[in-house]
Amino acid sequence: MNLKNTRLYNLFGPAECTLTSVYHEVTCEDIKLGEIPIGRPFPNMQAFIFDEYRQHVIPGQVGELYLGGIQRSPGYFGRNDLTEQVSVN
Repeated sequence: MNLKNTRLYNLFGPAECTLTSVYHEVTCEDIKLGEIPIGRPFPNMQAFIFDEYRQHVIPGQVGELYLGGIQRSPGYFGRNDLTEQVSVN
């Protein structure tokens, strides 16, 4: 099997964002380092990493991923309680 011209992508998207939200084309360097980045947001999407106070974190700092944009779901059908848990207005 010849995979010389093959591209590998890391795709990520939670249930609250239809399909995928962020992507990264995996490189040989990523594989050598043993770490594959989650990636960058698709067009019309935004991605932010916030701390527990909803403040932006610096690179390398632990935080939580917040996504917004056109692919974000308006919520869980008939489950406002779940929608409120995962949504920030």
